[in-house]
Amino acid sequence: MALASNNLPFKYTDENYVTKQGFFSALGSSLVDRLWDSVVKYRDIHASKTMLRSITALPFFVTETEVLKDKFQAFRAKLLSLKEQWDRFIGEEEKEKAFRLALYSCLKDACSLENIHASEPMLKAMISGIYREDDPTHVPLLAYRDFLKGNVGHAFGSVDTFFADVFSSLSGTEELVSFYRVSDPGSIYTTVLLGRVYDCAPYIEIENMMNNLETFVSSDKLLDVSKALLATYFVDYVQPFVSHNALMSISIGKRMLQDILGDVALILPLEKVLLDKPRSKELYVETQKTGDFTYVLLRMIEVLDPLLDSLLNDWVKLRTDALRREFNSMPVEELPHQEEVPLEELPTPEEPPRPVEVSAPPQPILEEKEEEPEVEELPLEEEKPVAPRPRPRTVDASVPAIESLPETSKVYLSPRPSLSDKEVKMAARYILETHPELNRQQALFFASHSVPGRYYSIQDYKKTMKVAYETARTSMDRLAGSKFYKKLRIKNKYVYTPRTAGEKE
Repeated sequence: MALASNNLPFKYTDENYVTKQGFFSALGSSLVDRLWDSVVKYRDIHASKTMLRSITALPFFVTETEVLKDKFQAFRAKLLSLKEQWDRFIGEEEKEKAFRLALYSCLKDACSLENIHASEPMLKAMISGIYREDDPTHVPLLAYRDFLKGNVGHAFGSVDTFFADVFSSLSGTEELVSFYRVSDPGSIYTTVLLGRVYDCAPYIEIENMMNNLETFVSSDKLLDVSKALLATYFVDYVQPFVSHNALMSISIGKRMLQDILGDVALILPLEKVLLDKPRSKELYVETQKTGDFTYVLLRMIEVLDPLLDSLLNDWVKLRTDALRREFNSMPVEELPHQEEVPLEELPTPEEPPRPVEVSAPPQPILEEKEEEPEVEELPLEEEKPVAPRPRPRTVDASVPAIESLPETSKVYLSPRPSLSDKEVKMAARYILETHPELNRQQALFFASHSVPGRYYSIQDYKKTMKVAYETARTSMDRLAGSKFYKKLRIKNKYVYTPRTAGEKE
């Protein structure tokens, strides 16, 4: 019995990191406090305490036995292998495709966290840049997309400045007076078994707790990946902002992981961790009550591990397909030159018997007649059609004029290589759903000709969609009228460049 009890701390820490209630359930009794104390003592010996404090001033810590440290390091190694696979993409097309797949998943989960309804075509329109709606409820989603693309919050001078940048973007506010809560949302407690836990920090504690986070981020020696996940947990635990707390907590975690993994950290499926929170409530309660972040950390790794495997498999497949396409596009090598055999060594084929020549009978000589000269028939005079006078080209003074196109601009006559046919069709479907004044051809043309900074002409539409010039002109003007293109004039020629969402006249 003594031997069995001595093994309990290892079994219920290294093999299965259970809560106190889980320990009692495993042993089938609640009268085993002494045995649980031995588990707690074993954990305390291997606890790495952090600078971060709970609402009740308990220090958060991570249990780092040799077995658990191996688990944390294995997870970190998997993240690094994901970065390695990302860096091995042979071209921007494959990297862009992998990025869009991961970005779509992140945005879809962000919708769930923010309670925003968004269809698949709309999300993909946001990703491809053809989103043109003016719905204020979509502002956080567009801002989060920009964050995941590395366009928001990149200046990480301090936690405060980072949060201010991201929060102002999510809120659609350029100038923030303040962004921390100045009141509590009703009751800040939830009653659970054996007591109450905080739903959020009291607002009078927020400033001190966020200063504590600043010190933790800049100075704590906890393993970098564990540190980033603890920061994610902490912001969600404190709920310091008036709104968007879930996305703010994910953003700080991804930004900290960016120091290890580069930009690939921004598209990690970290949103899934918070979506799993209701299913892991017992672990979150135990972490809050004891300060032991190991409960939540191990659960986060458990959630993320298969998702990282799936990402790795997808990226390996994309890279393999790209290598296969590159190999198939290589010119066929010439066959090795065959050695010529001298003529005298070639076997001489037997000659077939020659046919007997029979002389043709003499033909009678005919007198040649002089051919009468042919009389050329004159065609009847036909009335020549009168060519219509060309209309004088008028210059529309309301269209902005530019001297010349930038040297870097090139007109594409085919869909962007990074978009598949399916994605182009889905983008066109979104355009038709949101802009019923356009027709299918116009939607398809813009979906495949919307590269920012490029310039398209009426002739491009005419050639691509195989329509008459007048139809092409009308279609391009209609797309410009619907704010998809900006119409410009170069001398006596009109060009059209894609507008960005929300671009002013």
